[in-house]
Amino acid sequence: MRKPLVLLCGCILAAPCGAQYLAPTPSAPPPVTAIVDESLLRSLLDVKSEPIRFRAGDVVAVTVYGLSSFGGAQQRVETDGTIRFPFVDKVEVGGRTVPQVEEDLESKLKARGILQDPQVTVTAVSQPWAIVTISGEVFHPGVFPAFGQLSLVDYLSEAGGLQDNLPSAPLITNSPASSVVTLVRPSLGHPVSIPLGPDPANSPWAQIPLLPGDEIRVGRVGVVYAFGAFRIQGAYALKNTGPTTVLQLAAMAGGIGFEGDRKDAHVIRTAGDKHYMTDINVQKILDGKMADVALQPDDILFVPTNEMKAAIKGGGTGSIVSLASAGIIYGTGH
Repeated sequence: MRKPLVLLCGCILAAPCGAQYLAPTPSAPPPVTAIVDESLLRSLLDVKSEPIRFRAGDVVAVTVYGLSSFGGAQQRVETDGTIRFPFVDKVEVGGRTVPQVEEDLESKLKARGILQDPQVTVTAVSQPWAIVTISGEVFHPGVFPAFGQLSLVDYLSEAGGLQDNLPSAPLITNSPASSVVTLVRPSLGHPVSIPLGPDPANSPWAQIPLLPGDEIRVGRVGVVYAFGAFRIQGAYALKNTGPTTVLQLAAMAGGIGFEGDRKDAHVIRTAGDKHYMTDINVQKILDGKMADVALQPDDILFVPTNEMKAAIKGGGTGSIVSLASAGIIYGTGH
């Protein structure tokens, strides 16, 4: 029994892409072009982590030079924001930075005559609240300590990197991780899209430092559907590094068969509960007389046969969508 492929119907709008375009029809929605807010991304590059301030539940280690009996003993910060230390009893650490706690301890040890010139080192061993979350299509999603000034690419590396788990078969059951990731930072008030491009390790935006409480969400690239006179009908992943075109999808689907009408192909795009169809003359694209067409997630490229034309005659876009949906969902041709 064949496993069904689900036909997705998200909100997809036409988007120009250089010389590759989807010409709008009179009934099509207005084109929308995705815009990267580069000024915001540049400002994020300059954000610096605030100094560590202790909170209740943190684990702190204190070492005093010259007092071997206090060689890095670890303590958990109490709910009142204090730790206990020999000779000075309670020490307030809640809301204070490392240098402030060190200075306070040195002052107390000196005032009590314990040491003339105490040298105290305070280390944050564990801060449960100081985490960065990496979720989605990475190999090891999870939470990671937010120590130091680590960048986006550092944390993605900690999470095993972006998944690229396309199976060997041309017909996909999943698609690779998107190179556009989403930063969720409470102080920003809204998610921010960060384009990493084909080489995340060398992307300037990959150097954005992450702060405690940040979350990076990694999604998948979208898919498009080849239906009709193709050798292998079904769903295919969009390219992760640039536009996927009509000719590229046709090639991924094994090419158009001799029975297909290359001059009467269609791209069907869904926006909400409406479908929009644009006629595509694939033969003209092949002959260099028409620019190739960039596809958007969930587009259906339909190359009909004469039999299919007869089946949908007079039915318009709705008939084509119904036929294409049935063919894709039930895996016609496999």
